[in-house]
Amino acid sequence: MTDWFRLAAMVDRQMDRRWSEPVRLSPLKSEKPDPSRGILDLRAILSDGGGSESGGSRGGPQMGGGQAQLMIDRNSYPDLVVKEGDAVCATGRRGRPWYSVLRVDDRGDTHLVLELGEK
Repeated sequence: MTDWFRLAAMVDRQMDRRWSEPVRLSPLKSEKPDPSRGILDLRAILSDGGGSESGGSRGGPQMGGGQAQLMIDRNSYPDLVVKEGDAVCATGRRGRPWYSVLRVDDRGDTHLVLELGEK
């Protein structure tokens, strides 16, 4: 069993190195900045099923219109707290699109997965 987890972690590290991109996480509370959690610039895998600069061309999941998924490496950001309603900006993409966090899945061993909707 241990070998399986070690292999999965190695694959995840390679994915993060290859496909992560800069994003900005803006914590919100009632649609206003949350002073208890600061803005954070980080690198994560953003898949929106779109064109050449997104997950669709990288073999990632195909998302419906306006939906996306963000995978954040838990080892790189171990104390990160993300809540529904927070905002994410794809700072490395043309037009710097914004997304709203619709759902947070924290059950994975290696990644925090955010389901996003276009703002």
